[in-house]
Amino acid sequence: LAPVIVIAVYVLGGIVLFPVTLLTAATIVTFGPVMGNLYGLAGWLASASLGFCVGRSVGLDWLSRLLGERFERLRCAAEKKGLLAVLGLRLVPVAPFSIVNLFIGASGIRFADFILGSMLGRIPGILAFTLFAVQLRTLAQSISLGKFLLVIVGLTLVFFGQRWITRQLAAATAPLEKP
Repeated sequence: LAPVIVIAVYVLGGIVLFPVTLLTAATIVTFGPVMGNLYGLAGWLASASLGFCVGRSVGLDWLSRLLGERFERLRCAAEKKGLLAVLGLRLVPVAPFSIVNLFIGASGIRFADFILGSMLGRIPGILAFTLFAVQLRTLAQSISLGKFLLVIVGLTLVFFGQRWITRQLAAATAPLEKP
């Protein structure tokens, strides 16, 4: 029953705009790196898909009024670049998870590009949270200076790795931001 409960929590969390990062961390710490990632990915994709479908059904008019002119520029760029746009939105957190899902759904991006871009964009987060959860569990079982330093080094590498990926993606998608 655990996978069903986890998926339901992710979906409810998406509805109330609960931070998906916290849900992911809690899922991996609770169920371990393998099952936690599998359960978390299932819940994450279910919540993201619901947001996509809601965005598709409420459409562009509602989101345009809510977000203004900037939304229209982003929507045009996203619609042209599909998969790359989704990947960029997943790697560079520009807005809350649920809002991004609504935007992508309303933008006209194909669902297949949404799912593939979302899964590819999730990989760095999966690696970072897995490293963090494993080290946190190990550290909690027996605290030592070496393990503590390993956690710090790992988190630092993840932080700088994500910053590097963000810069590379920003440089690659810079022309997308022009109207």
